[in-house]
Amino acid sequence: MAEAFRRCYYNATGKKEIISWAIQLRRTNERSAFSTTMLKSFRSLRKFLRSILTDTLFDRKTLAPRRSRRTRRSDINEEASNLKKNGFLLRALRALRGAIHFSFGCGFASLGLLAVVASVTIFPVSWAAAQSDPNEKLPMYGQPGVTRPESLKKVDEDFIRDATFRFGNRQAASRALTEQGWASVRKGMLDVAMRRFNEAWLLNPKNYQAFWGFGAVLSEQGKLAEAIEQLEAARELIDDSKQRVALLSDLGAVHSSYGARLSADKQLDRAQHFVIANNRFAESLEMDPNYARSWREWAFSLYEQERYSEAWVKAKRAMELNSEPFPAGFLDTLRKKVPEAK
Repeated sequence: MAEAFRRCYYNATGKKEIISWAIQLRRTNERSAFSTTMLKSFRSLRKFLRSILTDTLFDRKTLAPRRSRRTRRSDINEEASNLKKNGFLLRALRALRGAIHFSFGCGFASLGLLAVVASVTIFPVSWAAAQSDPNEKLPMYGQPGVTRPESLKKVDEDFIRDATFRFGNRQAASRALTEQGWASVRKGMLDVAMRRFNEAWLLNPKNYQAFWGFGAVLSEQGKLAEAIEQLEAARELIDDSKQRVALLSDLGAVHSSYGARLSADKQLDRAQHFVIANNRFAESLEMDPNYARSWREWAFSLYEQERYSEAWVKAKRAMELNSEPFPAGFLDTLRKKVPEAK
């Protein structure tokens, strides 16, 4: 067993040799705890290697930074953690270092991949500590109300350096992470989405998409007051007129939902949120009169305000613009409250 390991370590010339050695080891009848641990380590190592090789730093044709489809930080950390649990991380990566260098045969590519392996070897424990931080589920990691520990500030610096290298600059990296965050929102993975939006904010604190994302996650969690705060921050930062139309629509919808939720003894606050909602919808439609979503959301809001005739007008316009269908029964209920509705 020890002799076989030495041959693998000193004679490793590529990924195939390491994996074939693991398969040969599996076929033996040894059932010792050491053998089982080694097999688990190599399985994790194989998956870890695949995640690196399929997450190439540069497009080979353009030499431009490539955006990975994988959630690189969490995936690499997960595989590194698995290797560490099996007590084999450092030895496996040392053996793999020569294999990666040999298999590519290109100095530039080898150096790039060796840098990735080195960074994963150095930082996995720190990344794990960052992901276990309860403040990771809060916008901006709870700042400024929560002081960021020095240990996590170091992790943040390492992450910023790595992401900047991958995407060319901090702004591009921030945009890529917000895209991942929105994809996670659509899948209902709110904790993952908040993590991505926090990382995007860390890279670019002026990225309005990060604050928009914070608001979306908080809204899905039912934290409407906090969502409004983040969405209003996004409104102050946004510089894209097309995106502003949609953001204002979201803001109107959240203000309206929050106002409708308030109890009867808070009529003043309730009225104030409905006024703001109406202003946001009006501003959105002033910029784009054919934005169907604003008409649709405004109809819901006016219904909650018991302004049924106006709600019917907005609903009709939304349907003319082929908006998303209204919930079953909504239009029937609205028609009963509006005699002139057809």
